[in-house]
Amino acid sequence: MRIYSYQIISAFFLLIAAGCASTVKITSVAEKNKDGDLLLKWEVSPDQEGNINIYSSQSDSDISAFTPIKTSNITDQVTVINPSSPDIREFYILKTTSAYSGIIANRIIEMSNIKNFRDMGGYFTRTDQQMKWGKIFRSGDLSSATLYDQERIRRLNIRTIIDFRSDRTAKRYPILVHPNIRKISLPITP
Repeated sequence: MRIYSYQIISAFFLLIAAGCASTVKITSVAEKNKDGDLLLKWEVSPDQEGNINIYSSQSDSDISAFTPIKTSNITDQVTVINPSSPDIREFYILKTTSAYSGIIANRIIEMSNIKNFRDMGGYFTRTDQQMKWGKIFRSGDLSSATLYDQERIRRLNIRTIIDFRSDRTAKRYPILVHPNIRKISLPITP
């Protein structure tokens, strides 16, 4: 009976210890600096020492396409990456010995005349699933799009634009995009 009690108590403490053990998580973001380089920033939780390996790909669709490009100390929490080209979008994965980040990229898509054009991909859901990059974008005023902006939107493979402006504003300032892109008007009015 005594041995059985010790086994139960030991099992109980093992369960408590396992419940207290932390899962290693990497939180990361990519931002362009004023020189046009990419800053990759990360936090590893719980804190740990060692290296973080950085992998890059021009597609977020195939994990096997990611190749190693750099190794940094975990405690650095930031590194500078020189992009291959300003017109090529790159995706990154960060890896420690015990965890991977999600796929990260610079969220801001540079346009010449459209403000605040952003990719809404990369966010995580409550169930820890990552939204796919390049599927949903948001932006400021598309009526001021230059030919460069219009071509950039076309190359992003955007097929539909949902316009939340009032009918009056939409008529006064029409959206300037390729005619093959479908436009849906869903005015939000107070």
